Order: sequence, then structure tokens, then C-alpha cells
Amino acid sequence: TNELGKMDIFGSSPANDIVYSVNIVTPYTATSVALTNNTPTWNAAMLLLQGACNGNTPCPRNADANGAGGNEVLDVSGLAAGSYLLVVTSTNGDPSCGSYGLIVNGGVPVELQSFDVT
Repeated sequence: TNELGKMDIFGSSPANDIVYSVNIVTPYTATSVALTNNTPTWNAAMLLLQGACNGNTPCPRNADANGAGGNEVLDVSGLAAGSYLLVVTSTNGDPSCGSYGLIVNGGVPVELQSFDVT
């Protein structure tokens, strides 16, 4: 997990983004990533990037269907093998952040890069 400053890749979101690196190998069984929003005032959003993280990075999938306090579901079915970045952020114009949980239905291989307890 990498905690970054303002990436501003999801429209004009002024909030900090949390980025997860995922290497997809095929076949895999996951069809969605569900974000459970634990903060009633936070308008969460997720997006999936492929390749290097820059202004030209294609965004194959995003999830921003619900308002403040709402949960989001990102479709991850049928992705090509490769490296992806799963970004958890706030929707456009929301400078807040919140507490959340992520659940993947099915299997996606991940590798823990580091672990820190503070």
C-alpha cells in the first residue's frame, strides 16, 4: 500500500489517494472489488489503472455510483494479465477522506510488499 499526496487522477478530487498494486495473472476468479464505506460524510470512489501512473494512464474501470456514505463496487471481470493500480480516493470536489474496507469476491493473486504497525 502506498499513501500518496494529491494525484488528481480522478477528475478534480483534492483528496489524498490510497494506491494498491495488483499483478493479475490469468485465469483468475474475481469479478468485483467491493468498498464498504464506514464514514457517512465521505464520498468514496475507486478506479483501476493499468501501466505507469501518469497523466496518460488509461482507466479501464471506475466505481463512483453512490454519494456520501455509500458503498462502491468495481467490476474486475475479464481483465487482461498485467500490472494494475487500484486507487481508492474521493469523488470530484470532495476533500475529505474516510475509513473503508475492501473485499474481493473470488481470487486475485497479491504479494505483500511491506508491513508496518505504528
